[in-house]
Amino acid sequence: MKIQRVLVVEDNERTRMWLCDCVAAAFPACDVTAVSTLSQARRALRSARVFAGAHQRAGVDVALIDIGLPDGSGIDLIGEIVDAGSDCVPIVTTIYDDPDQIFAAISAGAEGYLLKYHESDQLVRLLQRILDDEPPLSPAVARQVMEALRGRSPRHSEETALTAREAEVLSLLGRGFQLSVVAKTLAISHNTASTHVKSIYRKLNIRSRAEAALAARDRGLLSPGN
Repeated sequence: MKIQRVLVVEDNERTRMWLCDCVAAAFPACDVTAVSTLSQARRALRSARVFAGAHQRAGVDVALIDIGLPDGSGIDLIGEIVDAGSDCVPIVTTIYDDPDQIFAAISAGAEGYLLKYHESDQLVRLLQRILDDEPPLSPAVARQVMEALRGRSPRHSEETALTAREAEVLSLLGRGFQLSVVAKTLAISHNTASTHVKSIYRKLNIRSRAEAALAARDRGLLSPGN
């Protein structure tokens, strides 16, 4: 994944500057926009989309989003990004490590969850996982996710059967491809690909690419040859 523009949403000034420095170290060629509130983040995202359309460039590729913001929860912003069908990768950066916050963020569509206690070099390494389409997760968060998955029951049944095309889309999502790449690979429009994704999410009761990857694995769609 190529990263050109990153949005940092963080209300604490010192932490915001630190995150911007980490982003610059992780992705040296990217442009970084930093804001402190949800309303500012929404305006920045809208401006990025307009700029992208006018200049034939990508909008925001990655958004680092704090949960506790002065005018609301960053989780709401994550849901808005996902619902808009954006290729932006929303990543939580927070001090909250309780399961309720973690799974609320993942359910909303977060594709990573980073705690702000890391040293700068460790956070940079975690952020760089995005370049390989790997979800950046703090170790403590990854442990909680794994523990939750151990008790997870299989999602698929006759009632949640996917069409052949939906299975193809899920397979590509499971490999970490962005929506635009899915559409290009299958020679379908972006809107058609988005419609398939929404149908898959509805049928399987999932809301994020991380959950889609697990569903693809459960269904054997990530084996060699698929």
